[in-house]
Amino acid sequence: VLDVWNGMSSGSSDYGRVRVQINSGSEDRFYVTMMSGTKGFYEQSIPTTGNLSLIDAAWHQYAFVFNTSGSAPTIDFYRDGVCIETQIPQGAGADAGEISVVTGSLIANMGALRASPSGNAYHEVSMEGYGKLSASLDEFRFWKESRNSEDIGRFWFTHINGGTDKYDENKSLGGYFKFNE
Repeated sequence: VLDVWNGMSSGSSDYGRVRVQINSGSEDRFYVTMMSGTKGFYEQSIPTTGNLSLIDAAWHQYAFVFNTSGSAPTIDFYRDGVCIETQIPQGAGADAGEISVVTGSLIANMGALRASPSGNAYHEVSMEGYGKLSASLDEFRFWKESRNSEDIGRFWFTHINGGTDKYDENKSLGGYFKFNE
């Protein structure tokens, strides 16, 4: 669904990656990777129990809130403005610890891989564009700060406005793509 990478090697302390994916054969959950160096989440199942129907032929809004402050980062997960699971801890496959600020040029692909996943047999081979998503996206929002339940629930089914030179409305909105325009 989304792959953001800063171009650094996965073993380095400067490595930064956020990836949200759906695995073929496991369409009842997302898998989320969020790494800062070697700390963070690696293919964490969201929701952790599965039981989510991603292929029900209906439009849904999915929101992931990454709580990265402190020594035990967590994820909150929402569907259609309702919190499904909160405080999802780091699972197996990732080192526990604080997620630091990721620096460098962050480049993202939506609907395909930006680079090969770390630990992949093809890690040294460019895989940009592989792993294509077979789905429809209506819009995508990336916020630079955590949204609370009220904000997610209030605006999940409506458009939002960005800031202008005169107004500071939604200044924490980092990216907003409306694919229906």
